[in-house]
Amino acid sequence: MDSWTIVLLSLVIGILLVGCGVLIVYLGALTKNAYQIKVELQQDLANGLQTIEKESEKTSRRLKRELAEEAERNRDAIMREIQVSLNDIATKVGSRVEAIEAAQRIDRTNVSTLAGSLKKDIFTVEQRLKLLRRDLDKRLPPPEKEPVETQPDPAAEGVPTAPETPTEQVSAAESPAYG
Repeated sequence: MDSWTIVLLSLVIGILLVGCGVLIVYLGALTKNAYQIKVELQQDLANGLQTIEKESEKTSRRLKRELAEEAERNRDAIMREIQVSLNDIATKVGSRVEAIEAAQRIDRTNVSTLAGSLKKDIFTVEQRLKLLRRDLDKRLPPPEKEPVETQPDPAAEGVPTAPETPTEQVSAAESPAYG
């Protein structure tokens, strides 16, 4: 082997070694750049997520506020409707109560008028009964002293009795209760 071959071979090996060194340095730089890009992407992603979170929080707060306002408006509207319904019901119930009270007053008036009329009729019948008893006492002979079985007086208990003699019968036309 001659010297030129050795030099050439040494030169090729040197170039290969330098090429490998350059390639190693280049790969190191690429790796470093790739790592920096990865870190920057992570930071950008974290910043993007933070801004998205902030925006979503703002949006959710705004939506919550709008929902609360809408719920308040709905509640107020429902309360107004309920109040109107209650007022209508109270008015209807009040008018029914007034109608019932008026009907009861009329019934009481009718009952008291009827009771007064019945009292007058009872008084008239009692007066007539007293007159009939006096007439009967005048017409009947005095009772004998023999012990007689006593019976309760049906007229005193309010039970009508049949007249014993035809003279005691009174026509309905003569009765003051019917006249």
